[in-house]
Amino acid sequence: LSLSPLIQGFESTKIATENRGLQLKRIVKLELIAQLCGLVFMLVWVSYDRSIWALVYGALVAGLTKVFMGHIYLPGRKNKFEWDKKAFDEIFHFGKWMFLSSILGFLINQGDKLLLGGVMSSTSFGLYSIAALLFSSLQVLVSKVISSVVFPALGEINRISPDKIKEKYYKLRLPIDIFCLFIAGFLFKSGGTLVDLLYDDRYSDSGFMLQILSLVLIVIRFGVAGQFYLVMGKPKIMSILMLSRLIFMVILVPVGYQLDGDIGAVWGLAAAYFPGLILTFFYKIQYGLMDIKKELYVIPVFIIGLVFGMIFD
Repeated sequence: LSLSPLIQGFESTKIATENRGLQLKRIVKLELIAQLCGLVFMLVWVSYDRSIWALVYGALVAGLTKVFMGHIYLPGRKNKFEWDKKAFDEIFHFGKWMFLSSILGFLINQGDKLLLGGVMSSTSFGLYSIAALLFSSLQVLVSKVISSVVFPALGEINRISPDKIKEKYYKLRLPIDIFCLFIAGFLFKSGGTLVDLLYDDRYSDSGFMLQILSLVLIVIRFGVAGQFYLVMGKPKIMSILMLSRLIFMVILVPVGYQLDGDIGAVWGLAAAYFPGLILTFFYKIQYGLMDIKKELYVIPVFIIGLVFGMIFD
């Protein structure tokens, strides 16, 4: 499986330019074709040999298909090997912070398992895993929209009319704010009921954990600001924000566990996302991206979500 990043390194740059131009239809088609080829390969493999290797080689086939299709299916300039010192210097300067951010991102995304797995019993950790699975589906959705839609859109705005980037930033963030705040309010009130519908009584504690995790959506929506810093060529800020989140996670999860056991540890995990908002607002003010009115007028959406959650509950 470690061959996967090597395979991805040969993906066509047309994929990046299609994302930049917001030509998402072709990108989605390419992704679906690649995943379908990988799935078919897995099914054929297990029809002859029911082993775990079907998953391994199926993933590699999906990656190879995406590389191949990217070069022949997408329009644009064909790739070739070439050395460009200026491009290398730019990538190295930008990439060192992205590399650090990737490491920090991995530790944050897996930190809950590393920390909670060390303090919880196997039963409690299993209950948390169910809540985390339900929550992560929402988190991945929001992150995908931010990286695939918001980032290229902000980049285009910065190139064409940088004087309007603040206005467009809030326009792009509005639907994400509405979705995140509404779902956060809805799940904070009715997460337990949702889990009760999906699982039997043995898993009821997962519902309360999901309710706690839902509050993280209030912070995740500010990921749009992170994309702004990348567009402005300030990846260092992203690393600082992620480092602060990781530090608070390492501190607050054990503290929460000491105060209130397993549930306290989950509260500590959710709380670790909030102190970083101070830094987020600091940098937003520094780069002229702060509009306090627009930050406040979306807050009632959380209350609306709570009301709908009460109805559902």
